[in-house]
Amino acid sequence: MITAHAPSGYILARQLIARWQPLPIPARAAILIAMIGALAPDFDMIYFYLVDAAQTHHHRYFTH
Repeated sequence: MITAHAPSGYILARQLIARWQPLPIPARAAILIAMIGALAPDFDMIYFYLVDAAQTHHHRYFTH
């Protein structure tokens, strides 16, 4: 669900940048961190396809 998680991370970062001044980190870094964090639940798909061979639905993993 990269198409949903990535934009939500971007929107979150833009909201934090707008509300929290001065930022402790550069704005570009905040956007990157938020987008990686938003995509983190999808990282279990690597395990789902490469290790688990799609035996368990990925929403049942503790990382999701």
